[in-house]
Amino acid sequence: GRIELTGDPVWRQGSNVVRGDLLSMVRSNRSFSALGNAYVWFKADALGLPEGMGETKRKKPGTPTTTVPGAKPLPDTNQFIEVYSSRFDYQAAAADFIGDVRAHLIRESITNLSLTTQMLSLQLTSNQVTTITARRDVVLTQNPATSPNTNLVKRGATMDLLTVRRSPKTGLLETIAADGHVMADQWEKKGTNAPVHQSGRADLVVGQFNAKSNHLDGIMAERNVMVRKDGLELHGDRGTYVAGVSNRVMEMSGDVWSLGSGFLFTNAPVLLWDMKNDKVLVPPASWKLQGPVSDWKKNSMVPKLPAPTTP
Repeated sequence: GRIELTGDPVWRQGSNVVRGDLLSMVRSNRSFSALGNAYVWFKADALGLPEGMGETKRKKPGTPTTTVPGAKPLPDTNQFIEVYSSRFDYQAAAADFIGDVRAHLIRESITNLSLTTQMLSLQLTSNQVTTITARRDVVLTQNPATSPNTNLVKRGATMDLLTVRRSPKTGLLETIAADGHVMADQWEKKGTNAPVHQSGRADLVVGQFNAKSNHLDGIMAERNVMVRKDGLELHGDRGTYVAGVSNRVMEMSGDVWSLGSGFLFTNAPVLLWDMKNDKVLVPPASWKLQGPVSDWKKNSMVPKLPAPTTP
């Protein structure tokens, strides 16, 4: 049968909370829904739905209540996720948040990361979140106060589709992929000057994480790739960044060109951007430069390069 609760209903179990205008549960197929002003609060590493809804058995069954919602439970872990949406559905090891979704990753009462989208889906294995997918109008925003970079002022990204995969065994992130109209922006303090704006775009961006930690091993961007900083732009078909390299170098390849103040650089098969020193390295090759060479040298490292071919 179906159980429906109205009148500001709340379902609590341990540190997990589900509420909405209407809560509905069908035990026969282990489905659960919150309709209208849905709100879910759960541990960052597992969904932990009420007894009978998840794959993991619990000793004590959850009990429906009609207490006044709003008060958050005392956390028994450092990280939680809260999600607001128009509707929340759970069935067969999957959870969907639909309509005006707002999600927050919270650590010790501080919001680290915020996400807005129209649809957020979670895939579960043994009650552990293994895949997170956000579709349509995806916006990610990081709280600069929680970044190890003390100079960070603002950081965010937009895309059509976001997919995050994590290991159910270790709980560590495996990959993160942004697809469709991907744009990222960052503002960072530089001395007493105005914050420096750095941006990038691509049709597809994939990040690979270290198997033993949540550290990012590398990033690959494909199709219509562009990075911009301090008036310098690099364009190409493919961008690759490998973390841990001392010079923090990004390689841009395939129909590469660069645009700066007073110059246009074309016909290079590869450009290397030293992000640490804000310089561009051009490997020896046939290349063309439009504009004063002095302007190019301000933004470039040009040791042992052939003379440019003027158009």
